[in-house]
Amino acid sequence: MEEESRKRLMPMMDSLAEAHPSHELEIQDLHGWLLNSQAAERHRMNAYRISQSTAIPVGNLIRIFLWGTQKSIFQLHWQQHCPHCNMITAEFDSLSVTTGESFCKMCDVEFTVDFKERVEVTFSLHPSIEELDIPPFCLPPKSLKPLVQLSMARGEVEEADFSVEPGIYRYYCPITMSMGKLQVEQSASKQESELSIRQQDNNTFDPPELRIPAGEVHLKAENSTVPISGLIIHEDRLADPIPFEDLELHLSGLEIIHYPEFREIFGDDALSEREKMTISGVTILFTDITGSTRMYERLGDIQAYNIVKDHFQILIQSIQNNGGTVIKTIGDAVMASFTETSPAFQSIFQALDRFKHYNESKEQDRQVNLKIGIHTGPAILVNLNERLDYFGSTINKAARIQSLAKSHEIAFSEEVLLLPGVKKQLLDRGMRKLRRRQASLKGLSGSHPVYFLSLSQ
Repeated sequence: MEEESRKRLMPMMDSLAEAHPSHELEIQDLHGWLLNSQAAERHRMNAYRISQSTAIPVGNLIRIFLWGTQKSIFQLHWQQHCPHCNMITAEFDSLSVTTGESFCKMCDVEFTVDFKERVEVTFSLHPSIEELDIPPFCLPPKSLKPLVQLSMARGEVEEADFSVEPGIYRYYCPITMSMGKLQVEQSASKQESELSIRQQDNNTFDPPELRIPAGEVHLKAENSTVPISGLIIHEDRLADPIPFEDLELHLSGLEIIHYPEFREIFGDDALSEREKMTISGVTILFTDITGSTRMYERLGDIQAYNIVKDHFQILIQSIQNNGGTVIKTIGDAVMASFTETSPAFQSIFQALDRFKHYNESKEQDRQVNLKIGIHTGPAILVNLNERLDYFGSTINKAARIQSLAKSHEIAFSEEVLLLPGVKKQLLDRGMRKLRRRQASLKGLSGSHPVYFLSLSQ
């Protein structure tokens, strides 16, 4: 990092530490990492990668980045990745201008963007601190089995030796998006092929096409034109979508919107009203207070409202403590979402423990008892009243399942029950009796297995 950037960064990081004294040491650790990092490491920062380097818990690191955006220390970026090659196909600095469809130049394919699996959130230093002349890029995952993976600063030459089988290959740079074709033909010759590929200043390679016999290859790659270039070679085929689990750990679009700090800082940064984002999987939780109408009639609006307010405080805090986010409240009902299902159950168990203590000192008509529903599945992320919201059959099914629950009962779908770890989580809680029912759910065709768990066990 250049000296002027260091000078601009120091007082701003000191100010951030003063604003969040409980995280002062972690902010100092991040400051040290920034000062010692390479430009390519910090031009688009992966919170998970930095967490592994610094031992700062990733959740705290993401919060520090979010707080830093308020002080113009960091900028947040939304990156869309091709499901077939994982190259960045588009980057946006605001959710309000993102699109639900994208195109990969490398694979020559259009695709629907999955907000959970194909949207990555990264951070960079604010341009007022440092401007780097490097476009956003990422490296291919190991599942694509690259034969060569080189990087070159301007003026550098890199060499590599490898062997290649007959077929069609692509050579490309994930930074400049230059691309060429390599045709490898069957041959009885044992002679080593000599390849020379040069990065041009118009985002192309010289030559744009190569033809060689199968066998051993010596490659010389040269960059004399751009600040930094790369060269990767692998088979030129439209690969199956890369499993999310095969990608490097990173902060996803779905994960970031579940941070309360994101909601507080970027609450107005919603999708445009005409855009929607596909989500391959999200867990939806609905809760409702049993007998709330009767409670208002008996206690009057003011006393009943205070009880409902206490209920919101306990429930919302438990949801947020377990990585969930409240999407909306309707009367005394709550709709929340989670990136995983186990934390949804954990938030309910935590809330119930607190409600048990809350109810101990209350008369029966002042106690809070919940009816709960949980379902998981694909959904659509939309802008509703300038806030992020969900739509789709998963949301409808979760609401219908919750309506079947009785007082002090959790109702959930078979999709939830079959998820890894859920049965064990319930058993660890001492809950061994499940009631199963085939139910018709309003607005959904067919009958659906619904499971009921009494919280009085």
